[in-house]
This record gives sequence, structure tokens and C-alpha cells, in this order.
Amino acid sequence: MSPPPFLSLSNGNQMLRGVNFASGGAGILYSSSGDVIAMATQIEDYKQVAANLTERLGKKSAAVFLDKSLFYLSVGSNDVLTLYSLLNPGNSTQKDEAVVLVLSKFKHQLERLYDLGARKFAVLGTGLLGCIPVVRVAVPSYGCYEDLNDFSLRFKTATKALLEELSMSLKGFQYSFGDSYEMVTKIFSHPQEYGFTELKAACCGGGRLNAESDCLPNSTYCGNRGQYAFWDSSHPSQALSKTITQLSLYGPPLFANPVNIHHLVKS
Repeated sequence: MSPPPFLSLSNGNQMLRGVNFASGGAGILYSSSGDVIAMATQIEDYKQVAANLTERLGKKSAAVFLDKSLFYLSVGSNDVLTLYSLLNPGNSTQKDEAVVLVLSKFKHQLERLYDLGARKFAVLGTGLLGCIPVVRVAVPSYGCYEDLNDFSLRFKTATKALLEELSMSLKGFQYSFGDSYEMVTKIFSHPQEYGFTELKAACCGGGRLNAESDCLPNSTYCGNRGQYAFWDSSHPSQALSKTITQLSLYGPPLFANPVNIHHLVKS
């Protein structure tokens, strides 16, 4: 079970079982709408939880509690997609400058969490964003848009390097980087091995690849959602998310490094 959302908490005891601060559509820099809780606000919400734990458990016990806790972050895809729309296609310099801009902000956010007691970080990198259905519909033969994939690859590579840097500069900082790019590349190269038969079209939506309209109650949807890599025009299916989760938890260094999440939690 996922931990309860921060805004649903009614008493401090619930915080001892974990808290979910996430907000769909949020990014390191950008939010997709005014209703999204920005990353910076999520960290301030966590600050309240950390303070509450300190008050309830005492400073020393709270520090030990947080030291053993896992902080899972899955963010960056919205930043990559939003920034890419502002770049000139194929411009490597612009891509690198954009990555530096976002990663400098992400570094500050990670350091902020560290200052608030976080020590074990599980971070999921960006994947093959050029292969999501809403992007494929604009590509001949519905192929992947490789220039966007290249931008995502640069972003995930820089994220991985940032985590390694922080592990050397911040005492006690530990991490597991879930390499979505490598995971999805492997899954798409051997789809049947992972139980997938449809990699291009969305399960729910409308139009070409079911990606030209939103997934609504009256939408067309597939009958074998467990075999689809994408649920709607831009989001992975539950089946793909589960596969990525399993590889992040127990996978080899190619998919989760320097250790997988299971080893990180046990350390």
C-alpha cells in the first residue's frame, strides 16, 4: 500500500508509517497547472512532518527514524517535455544548457531534503519520452522521436552523476538510481519476455494510437490492459509501472545503481 497523502493526515501517528507528498504533474521547475503542488512546496510539507516527528520522538530518535527512512523521488519528465518544446530540435548546446538549469535546482532540492534529515534516496530517472503515444503520432510510421529521447538521455545521465556527486560530498547520503531509460529500452527490445504485446498505442483514449484525445468514461479502451505499455497518451500502464518497480527494487546495476532499492533499504 502507498503511504497516505500528506493533505489527508489527521493525526501525527499516521506519519510514522510514511507519507506521500507527490502531486501528479509537478516538476523540478514546472507544474502543468495551477492545481499542482510544486516540488518546493512538497519539501516544505515534508519539513512539517520532520518537525512533528522531532517533537513526538525527540531530536535523536527522530534523526535515527529519518536516517532509516526511504525517500522516493520520481520527477523530471514534465521538465524535460516542457523544456524540449522551447528548444530548437537537434541543438545539443541548448539541450546541455537546459539540463544544467534543471539539475542545479534539483541539487538544491536534494540538499534541502538532506538538511531536513533525509539520508536514503531512491530516484527514478527519465525514460524514453520520445516513445510515448502522444509523441509517436507526430512521427512517420509512429516511430519514436529520437531527438527527444536524446534530451531525456542527457537529463538522466546528468541526474545519475549528480547523485554520485552528492554521495561523496554529503556524509551519510546513500542512493539508488532507477535507470528508466535502460529499463524501458530493454523492455521494448524484448516486449514478450516482459508480457507486452502493444508498445505504441495507448490502452485508453481516441484517435490515432488512442493518443489524440484524453482517456474519459466514454473513450475507447483495450481489453487486455496488462499487455499495453501505455495506459493513455502519455502515462505508462500499471503493468509497465509494475515492471519498472520490480527492476528498481531487485534489478541488476544496469537498471538500479550503485545498488537496487532492496539493498538500499537493508543498508
